[in-house]
Parts: sequence; C-alpha cells; structure tokens
Amino acid sequence: MIDWVTEEALRNGFFAADALRQKERSREFWWSPGGQQYHYRTQDLLYIRGFRESGLPAGCCLTAPSRNLVRQGLLDLANSGMPGKSSSYARYLPRKLEKIRLQIYDEESVNIGAADFSRFVDRLFESATSYPGCEIRSVRLVQLEKKVYVGNSFGLSGKYRKTVLTLALVLGFDGEWANLTETRVFWQDFDPLRLVNRGVNLLRSFKGRPLEGRGNIPLVFSPESSAVVLRLLASRFRIPDRLAPSGWREQDQAVVFPQLFRLEDEPQLDRQPGSVPFDDEGVQCRLTRLVDRGRIVRRIADIRRGCHWKTTGTGNGFRVGSGVFPSVHFSNLSVPAGVYSFRRLLADAEGGVLVTMLWPVSSEGGERVCQAFGFRIAGGDMAEPVRFLFRTGFPGFFMHLQKTSKERRFFHHGINIGSPYLLSEGYIDEDGIVV
Repeated sequence: MIDWVTEEALRNGFFAADALRQKERSREFWWSPGGQQYHYRTQDLLYIRGFRESGLPAGCCLTAPSRNLVRQGLLDLANSGMPGKSSSYARYLPRKLEKIRLQIYDEESVNIGAADFSRFVDRLFESATSYPGCEIRSVRLVQLEKKVYVGNSFGLSGKYRKTVLTLALVLGFDGEWANLTETRVFWQDFDPLRLVNRGVNLLRSFKGRPLEGRGNIPLVFSPESSAVVLRLLASRFRIPDRLAPSGWREQDQAVVFPQLFRLEDEPQLDRQPGSVPFDDEGVQCRLTRLVDRGRIVRRIADIRRGCHWKTTGTGNGFRVGSGVFPSVHFSNLSVPAGVYSFRRLLADAEGGVLVTMLWPVSSEGGERVCQAFGFRIAGGDMAEPVRFLFRTGFPGFFMHLQKTSKERRFFHHGINIGSPYLLSEGYIDEDGIVV
C-alpha cells in the first residue's frame, strides 16, 4: 500500500511524498489479589507527508486507512496551505536502505497466553519467599507487537517487525512499597528473582538515615540511578528546534568533560527495546557518538532539524501517537562499559555511598534536585542504608566522573537508557545537599 500512497500523492500535485504505516497489536495481562484480567487492542496508523518544491510539507495521520480515506486525505492536503519561500527539504529524503538483521522480534512473546502469565506470577511469588515479609500487590504485563512499513516517492521501501514487553510490579517490604518496571524484547529475558532482589534492595534503602558529614564524598551511581540523570539531561544531546539560539554550537565546543566520558546512541543493539533498523523517515539507523574523549561531537536529529542547522539527520526521527510529523528521539542512549569491575569501584569508594535510586523532586535554575537513596560503602560492600538530597545538572554531573564498570544495564524511562556503574566525586555542602 505504501508505494500506491506515494504515487497517489504525486498525482495530487506534490513534488515528493513519503509514508509510514504502523500496525500494532497489544495484549495486557493484569494480576491482583482480586483476580486476573486480560485486555486486547489493535491499532493501524498511516502517516503521509506531501512535499512541494518549496516550503514545509503538509501531512496527515489516518486511522484504519483505506484507499478512499487516503484519496480524501491527499485531496485535503493538496488544497491546504501554500508553497513557502524556503526550499523544501524533500531532497534530503533517503533513497535506499541496507538490510540489517536485528534481534528485536520474539515469536514466543507473541504467543504468550494467560497460562504463561500465571506461571510467571507464581515464579515471582516463589522468589519473594526469599525475603520474609515481602509482598506483591499487583503484576501487569503489556505485550506489544509492532509492524512498520516505510516508503517514499524516490523508490525507498523498508519494513520491520518488533516486540516490546513491559512488566510493572508493585512490591512491598518492611512497610515500604515501590513500583518497579522493566521493558524487554524477549520474554525469556525477564528474571523474577533478579526483579524481586532489585525491589527489596531499593525498599531497604528507603529506611536509610540522613547522610551526615561535610566535604568530599565518593559516590558510585548504579546503572538505574545513572539512567535517571541521563534522562533528565538527554535534551542537551538533541539538535535544538528552529527557534533555538544560534550560539548552541559554540556552547558545545566550550564544554570539556573528563577524557574517559563517552556517550552514544546505539540503535543496532540486539534484544533492546529502543533498537530499530531505520527511523520513521526511512533514514538508516547507525551508531551516533555524541560525546567522545570528553568532547560533544554530535547531536541526534531528524531530517528537518538537520536541514535547518546545516547538518544531516542521524536516523532519530520518530512519531509519537497520532502526531503527524516526526520529532527527535533517542533509540538506545548509553554510556559505554568501562574496564573496571563493580567490586573495584566499591573498593575505590570506601567510606562513600552506593546510590541505588534517584527521584527528581524540584528544579532550581538549570539544575535538578533529586531525593537519593543508597547504602554506605564499608569494607568494599554495602553497609547501612542512607538518604540525602542530590543536586545536579549539565554539565556538572559528568565533570567528576572517575571510573566506569564493565557491567552495563538498560532501563526504560521513556527513553531506553544504558549505563555501567559510575564512580564519581561528590561534595556535601553546608545545607547537607550533595552536589
């Protein structure tokens, strides 16, 4: 259908056109003490952009598209708007796609049924028995199967299919409760015992006493806490919108991080929910180094923003919901793994804190204040739980980075973000806030 849509757009007077079709099938399983529920949903969206020889494109999004709907939609687009003075960015639309094999589709997860979900819930309860007093209030699993088709009037054509599984668990321990989520591509990648262990360690840290003292303090950020900060600061590594001040390139050049700090967008990682072979504009997705050897070397962009700022799209133009035009989103934003073991980082941070979770609570100027939870480090291991306020921002969070671990884990916070353990240096100020 995609080829026919772009041809029909040309017949309606457009200079060029592209189209994206997304078919989704979603199944939701929900367990609570009151019983088990099941929901099913399908969605079929067709996005069309028509380009004139000058000006911005016209576009529409059709639900459950038919040929009659497409004809009417294109007719409405052809009769709306006028060509602008600026040149069209249609000439930057991609012409070809390479075939890339990614492990982003799981046949087993597509066939998950109520019995499979019940067995998984049983395994969660079995894992919880390792911690007397541990309770499970609810378990929710959303299984999404997605089929994507893209094409344009320059002959480009591509498709892929993908599965995304999101598990949400409400876990209680010692009078505290937490909402835990994990997002995976493969059903077998969920580990009930690891999920319960993660939840219990987090809940234990909630009981921590306020951090005391003043002065410098070593900090080891867990991958989950690092992912929270990276999500808060991620916009710094996207090409800004057209109305952004023109001096942002000079500001990038002025920032110098520690040499060991690197940051990448990795769309071709197997078994990661952010991975795709191409974006919603048909641009081939490739590794984009954002920070290398302590310098910002690139920002992600879609075609339109790349064209405006005289650079190229990086394959990060994605649509959200029924939004007609793509916006800039990361695939798998990650800090590459280092060379040190987790135990080495704990040994080097003796007397400091292992930060297991950060919760943003407020903004102060260009900085964010987070409630931090973690454990004191003593004898190379976790000791008593502590809590404190942590103030951070850009570029400050990355400036005191000292070492990164071999282990890297991914967490989905609207963005799929991966990080190793990060050893950094903090400072407890006169108000007891760690900066």
